[in-house]
Amino acid sequence: MVIIYKIKGRQKDKWENIITTPMVDQTFYYFFLGLLIALVAFTFFLLAHYYHKQESKYMQVLKYQQSKRNANFSKGFFLKDPKLEFFYGGNEVKIDAIIGRATITFIEVKLAHPTDKKMCIYKESYISKIGKTLGMKDIEIGFDDFDRNVVLKGSDENFIRRLLSFDIREKVLGITDKFKASINLNDDLLIITFPDLFQDEQSSDELIDFSLKLVDRIEEISKY
Repeated sequence: MVIIYKIKGRQKDKWENIITTPMVDQTFYYFFLGLLIALVAFTFFLLAHYYHKQESKYMQVLKYQQSKRNANFSKGFFLKDPKLEFFYGGNEVKIDAIIGRATITFIEVKLAHPTDKKMCIYKESYISKIGKTLGMKDIEIGFDDFDRNVVLKGSDENFIRRLLSFDIREKVLGITDKFKASINLNDDLLIITFPDLFQDEQSSDELIDFSLKLVDRIEEISKY
């Protein structure tokens, strides 16, 4: 940084840079440091406001579901996020979320009648398409629209084919496309996850009702 002196000569007055002073350097250093701190603080404030707004909507939806499902609602405190718990035909249902930069909501069902089956369903992506090209194996059930749009893996192909009735297939296509949800069955635990929070009553009903419908279907085919 420089101090500028006015020098008179034979020609017109002109400005020349004469000397650099540490004092001016320090002034600008602290100015830009303060500006940087202010920008970081402002960004943090915006993010905090955004997450608070998202969490407030999520809380409202959980309270709606609490009333509808006769559920237990935990507000959460400090590092614990809000949670909802209720029973559906003897099956314990929990709705939980990790709220932050990588937000994920979980609908977890502890099955009253455990299976010995494993299954994973998620939306087809460019990466999975490349994986299939390179030899990654998944189960195809013979319905082009379904096989083309989701990745399906599991331990018992016959069980999975019976599980995926027309109605279930249509709903799986809907939630994997609309919510980018994934479905995992691991013996006695069914988990539906999606990378967001419930933001309205309709979407929360759609996902929870699907989870319960899938529980009904699992119990139905497990009897035979």
